[in-house]
Amino acid sequence: ITVLPESDPAKEVEVKITYPETLINKYYKLVNEDGTDTGWLEYTGPIDATPLKFASEIGMLRIERIIDSIKRKTKNMTDGEKVLYVYEWIGDHATYDRLFTFASKNQSIYNVFIKHNAVCAGFSKTASVIFQNIGIEAYSVTGLMNPGDSVGHMWNIVKIEDKYYFFDSTWAASRNNKDAEDYYFGLIPIEMDSYSLDHPDWYPEISYEPLPGVLN
Repeated sequence: ITVLPESDPAKEVEVKITYPETLINKYYKLVNEDGTDTGWLEYTGPIDATPLKFASEIGMLRIERIIDSIKRKTKNMTDGEKVLYVYEWIGDHATYDRLFTFASKNQSIYNVFIKHNAVCAGFSKTASVIFQNIGIEAYSVTGLMNPGDSVGHMWNIVKIEDKYYFFDSTWAASRNNKDAEDYYFGLIPIEMDSYSLDHPDWYPEISYEPLPGVLN
């Protein structure tokens, strides 16, 4: 990082940037506390070390730490308890993005872990990643919530005690309130009996019995 003072543009002064991940442009106007201009800041780092790439790497490290924390907290839980924990964790840490519902940016695990908002694809992928790290067999799947829907949906299949069940944490993230009547619908098979899978023959047979050890 160099500063180009307006009084002497040829003079370069090194400065320390406390939060380099916030640098997203090449040039920045520097302003004193009294509002007067100081000069310009120029980011001169190599292309393969841009602030955006740095911020992405920092984000991935944060995700790894979060997953490690979840692994420790769920270490001694039953499979049913782990499934409930992941469902509530997503409901506690992310909200449904109703502003940019169809944007690609909100369909990744990064948006859930770091930005704390997403849509169904982001929640499903996040659940799959967490489940893979805590010993639960799970799949992200696509299909329709109701026959005739014009918009597709993504949710999960999870395995508990040799049977497979639907798991849809979008319900939790859409409500963010455990007291809401439908908060736990994504863990109640009868509330998801209208769901239909794309390519159902690709997946194990789904059980519509209550998920063992989850809400009972």
